[in-house]
Amino acid sequence: MLFFAYNAYQSEPVPTKLKLFILTAVFAIIHISVAGQVTASFSMPDTVCVNSPIAITNTSANASTYLWSFCTPSSSQVPQVKAFGNIGNTMALPHYIDYVLDNGNYYGFLINNTPGGLVRLDFGNSLLNTPVAVSLGDFGGNLAKSAQGIQVVKANGRWYAIVVCGDDRVFSPTSPRILKLDFGASITNTSPVPTNWGNIGNLAYSHELFLFQDAATTNWFGFTVSYYNNTLTRFSFGKDFALPPTAAVFNNLSLNGPTGMFPVNDNGSWRIFVTNFDGNTLSRLDFGGSLLNTPTGVNIGNPGNLLSQPRDLQLFGYCGGYIGYVANNNGTMAGIDLTSVTATPTGGALLKPGVSNITSISKVFTAGTDHYAFIPSAIPAELNRIQFPSCSGIAGGNSTAQTPASYSYPKPGSYTVNLVVDEGLPTQTTACKQIVVNAPATVTISADTTICKGDSAQLNITNIKSAVWTPATGLNSATALSPHSSPPANTVYSVAVNDKNSCPQQLGVKVSVSTPAINISKSGDIDCATASVQLSASGGVKYDWTPATGLSSTTIPNPIVQISQTTLYSVTVTNNIGCKASDTIRVFFYGTPDPSGYQLPSAFTPNHDGRNDCFGISKWAAVKNLQFYIYNRWGQLIFFTQDASKCWDGNFKGIPQGPGTYVYRIHATTLCQDIDRSGTVVLIR
Repeated sequence: MLFFAYNAYQSEPVPTKLKLFILTAVFAIIHISVAGQVTASFSMPDTVCVNSPIAITNTSANASTYLWSFCTPSSSQVPQVKAFGNIGNTMALPHYIDYVLDNGNYYGFLINNTPGGLVRLDFGNSLLNTPVAVSLGDFGGNLAKSAQGIQVVKANGRWYAIVVCGDDRVFSPTSPRILKLDFGASITNTSPVPTNWGNIGNLAYSHELFLFQDAATTNWFGFTVSYYNNTLTRFSFGKDFALPPTAAVFNNLSLNGPTGMFPVNDNGSWRIFVTNFDGNTLSRLDFGGSLLNTPTGVNIGNPGNLLSQPRDLQLFGYCGGYIGYVANNNGTMAGIDLTSVTATPTGGALLKPGVSNITSISKVFTAGTDHYAFIPSAIPAELNRIQFPSCSGIAGGNSTAQTPASYSYPKPGSYTVNLVVDEGLPTQTTACKQIVVNAPATVTISADTTICKGDSAQLNITNIKSAVWTPATGLNSATALSPHSSPPANTVYSVAVNDKNSCPQQLGVKVSVSTPAINISKSGDIDCATASVQLSASGGVKYDWTPATGLSSTTIPNPIVQISQTTLYSVTVTNNIGCKASDTIRVFFYGTPDPSGYQLPSAFTPNHDGRNDCFGISKWAAVKNLQFYIYNRWGQLIFFTQDASKCWDGNFKGIPQGPGTYVYRIHATTLCQDIDRSGTVVLIR
């Protein structure tokens, strides 16, 4: 059996001890050598493989009865859900819920996020009953739209509900605030007095809220997280809630859209776990010995990548560790495991309890040996009660023998073995141990890899005792744990291993062999009419051309070439895994002037038909130092340019010139010769 110390405050009506409804496992392992003293103790292996027989040695002393259990709840088990629906049609985007016990009856208080409002749920003498809903309204708009966290407390004989609400960044904004609802002496008062304390503590769409009374000072304090500015606010209320609180705001706590919180007291050290809606992660806030200290924060990640817009969480202690449930916005729950309160959590499973949208998890209550909480659903608006899984055990999972028979676990996991001696007697004591069942151990093998032809790759495999590799082709050893592989072609290797728990496994890895396939070409050669050509190479992700002479770039696949002599170029191509290959290409230079080059038309027709509309030298190659003049028959300069791409369109100062003969003069330096030419051109209209 698994024993939990559960502080539900059934005898006092203040359900506000920082959610100290943490079901903290209390395991007393007593080793007292006094004669006649009853002790519970036993020994067993720490780790085994699945289906391996486990022998337990009972070293208890002076006990009269024995009760053994061999497992605890698993974070991979799906909680059961009881759906109440939209009770009395009073719910609208319900978010957070708190409940209290007064005069033998339970009352829940449920926050409607939009349009804002409070619903009282009357459960009667058990939280397992179906409640009756009473709508209390929004108190004249004071319980504003975007309402979130609520906690109900009793101080100096008066009942109060403290609420955080308001969001000034939505389409219909309301100012963030902390709100007090004073019920007076009766929790069933349907007209509590609202007091809007305003935005104390830099609230920015605050979410979960919890309050606590410091035992040393009897002062009241509270915490909330703000979604928009990633802060934690601590409120100080004083001895009661008569005056507005003061606040301390803590930044730089590794929060990212915080929503839900869960506090843990572990051996006198306080920590608060926080769900990060935007970051899909959890954060842990460390306070040390008091929640009144300044916390430090650390982001502890997304266990198993199971978190998806997480809203809230619940942790259960067991045998020094914790299992937990994180409620995602999409209605799933992430089962997580922590070997200690400071350990990095790991993901157990993505659970689907059958709720479409979860906004929070209430504090936990017990009934018999089972544990429950309430989970509101925003869309559709409804209330659900969740029953957390208890350990159903294994076949023959309980024993009353002094020394239990050997047994085995059919599934891998971390199990708790618990022994209770003298159950129900004043001498009752408990001992607890954990056993890790592996089937198989986590074995890692090198990922599929690609090597260059002639190179080798080292194949690695971990957490094993022995291996046989097949085929042996290209391996320096077929039995090594980390052989070198240099196959002549693509090869799939299979390896049979015995893992560190002597559990057999079969794994495989593919080694591919790669040669970049190079294609190299050129657009032509250099002559008097062609000043530049383009080289082109393909087959890789990196290119290196040599020599650099005449190239626009030596590191791109398609550089431009401008040379004055024939040149042989080489390119080395590197593919995406670093394999290289080279090839060459020659670019010829033909420097003899071409008599047909550098010609000009004898006439042109600027009639805008797209043919012979402009007179110029734009088709000459590599023209430098250009001076291009055109004169009319009276010797007047009507066109001049030094830009070879420009030509005369038959106009002068925007006025079309008449048909006739015009004189041109050109001075220019070209690739093959210097030009100094005069002539005439006929303008035809």
